[in-house]
Amino acid sequence: MTTNVETLRDLFLALWQMQRSAWFSRDPQWKLSQRARDTYDRLVTPWPPIEEKRLTSLFTDREELSINFGSPDGNKLDVLYLPEVSRQRGFVPVLCFEWDTTRVPQRVSSKIMLVTLRECQYADRHSSDLCGIGFRLESGEGHHGFYHSQLQRNLDFGPRITCPDWLPQTQPSFPISANCPVTLVLCVLLSLYGVKDCTKFVNEQGIPALQSALQRIDAWHSGAGT
Repeated sequence: MTTNVETLRDLFLALWQMQRSAWFSRDPQWKLSQRARDTYDRLVTPWPPIEEKRLTSLFTDREELSINFGSPDGNKLDVLYLPEVSRQRGFVPVLCFEWDTTRVPQRVSSKIMLVTLRECQYADRHSSDLCGIGFRLESGEGHHGFYHSQLQRNLDFGPRITCPDWLPQTQPSFPISANCPVTLVLCVLLSLYGVKDCTKFVNEQGIPALQSALQRIDAWHSGAGT
């Protein structure tokens, strides 16, 4: 198993443990807001959390990998639920991931949705609608020849998320400090939780390759890598 594959597997397993602690066990350390709890309860059936066994099975010793949280027939999408963002209370971060090494160039894509419940009053009823917005972080190909981030209105499969249908999903594309699947996922975590919390999480895992990847991102940000 290559270093990238092994490191990415360990990173996702660490995130899976966070998912279990925050959303399954509702550990008080995460201080989940009631709106985030209610939102998760609405999402968990149409977007089931990926099982640890299946997550592990996606990472193999094969030279050619096609990792996808979705099912082969496209009728199901497993996701990872990340902890609620402390500075954006009430939103549930929902993550899915793809990495296809059989393509030239390889394709890496990580989609993150921030979903919340919004109280709505209609003429004949009152309801809570799922609302949100997403971002797609992916490798470069074609017109976007660089690792970048774009807006995303929804994931490929799942519940209806209310999001303005006029939001652009192809332009603009914002360059990000990633050059491999590991740094791509780290960029997702940095965008949600900031440098301090992301660094704390990475250091707690004790994975040298993961720490090195975060240091490379920090070097690019500071200009030390130029």
